[in-house]
Amino acid sequence: MNLTERYRAYIACLNERRWQDLGDFVDDVQYNGERISVAGYRAMLENDVRIIPDVRFNIDLLVVEASQVAARLIIQLLAAGAISGAGCAWPAHYLF
Repeated sequence: MNLTERYRAYIACLNERRWQDLGDFVDDVQYNGERISVAGYRAMLENDVRIIPDVRFNIDLLVVEASQVAARLIIQLLAAGAISGAGCAWPAHYLF
């Protein structure tokens, strides 16, 4: 699997809520000076989905060069209690 396919598979893992497979795609990281384990990342995602059960990550732009990935994701959700069922979407940019 090349890096483009791997990143798409990671996003599919998130959208399909296959938390047990996260370790296939991510390692422990430093985030804002704090170490976050794969288990901690999973717990964060599980909590986010409890709060926003219909959140989805959609790849809008994906650029892969050698071992680097840049992605623009559109994060979509139907906010709980939204007026007339209106949801929202916003772009998020990630570089790895």
